[in-house]
Amino acid sequence: MDQRICIKFCVKNKIKCADAFRMLTVAYGEATLDRSNVYRWYKMFSEGQEDVNDGERAGRRFAYSFLRLQGRDYIFRDFVHISNALIWGTILGYISFSFHQVNDRLHVLYSDLFENNAECRRKNRSILVCQRITKAEQRKQYIWIIM
Repeated sequence: MDQRICIKFCVKNKIKCADAFRMLTVAYGEATLDRSNVYRWYKMFSEGQEDVNDGERAGRRFAYSFLRLQGRDYIFRDFVHISNALIWGTILGYISFSFHQVNDRLHVLYSDLFENNAECRRKNRSILVCQRITKAEQRKQYIWIIM
């Protein structure tokens, strides 16, 4: 935004766009806007635009996908949390252990799923657990491991 204010200053003082770009390059170094953006802002300010803030972005608006789980709305970007909630719901639905008892026994599940590979366990735990435990044919097998 500071650079846009400088460009607006150059337009008001009738400094050419190429000179304005050179001054911005000296002042901001590598953080300078690229040449096309400097020329675009210079043109907008010379045509009478006063606002230095970005306008509405072009393109399609991002639409959130909602998932309703047990009466609560979740946004799709929270997929990891949803998958963990689904895993816990599945586990607690099949067995009547408390949360802490299941948590203690999940170490057996994780070591079986990831074959004691610590790096894989750190990176892919949620994804692989979700993929493997939600398959219907494997679900009971892993529930037995937890029990």
